[in-house]
Amino acid sequence: MIQFESSFIEGFLLLNKFFAAHKMRYCLFGGIAAGYWGEPRYTRDMDFVVVTRTGNIKKLLNELKKEKFKFEKKGDWQIKIQGKGNLVFLADIILAETEYQDWVVQRAKPVKIFDVSVPICSPEDLIILKLIANRRQDLLDIEKILARHWDTLNKQYLKEWFAFWEIEKLFKQEFGANFPLIM
Repeated sequence: MIQFESSFIEGFLLLNKFFAAHKMRYCLFGGIAAGYWGEPRYTRDMDFVVVTRTGNIKKLLNELKKEKFKFEKKGDWQIKIQGKGNLVFLADIILAETEYQDWVVQRAKPVKIFDVSVPICSPEDLIILKLIANRRQDLLDIEKILARHWDTLNKQYLKEWFAFWEIEKLFKQEFGANFPLIM
């Protein structure tokens, strides 16, 4: 059983409440989503994709500042949250800048995490996002998700997006022996 620090859980709840209060469409992805769809593991931060009505990061930054979140802007589309007030926790917020990211949020499924309903990206979208990132931990997460959900995954959806992002060769190289997708 993975144990989370109380500050992590409190930060998670605060951010979900913040997104809901500002009527933002969003979803959880990253390590927590990988633990939900695959195998639970320790993660230091939480990751969210957020679709703002304006697509403007400045408005989101202003709202975060008003509510006393501590953060750092990382480029035009990413915010690194470090906490709120005296509460310390880590979170990455990615503003949806592509149609695909918006689609990921639209396809998100509500699940209960820490006793709150949270939209979480689908296992297919998490596989795609993690394959695009292509880090060691991402590949390990994908393997666990595939092992757990292979029979129920929408393989046609995966094939189409693998082709779009030109990652079908990487998938085949890393997972094709155990999880063959006919490309």
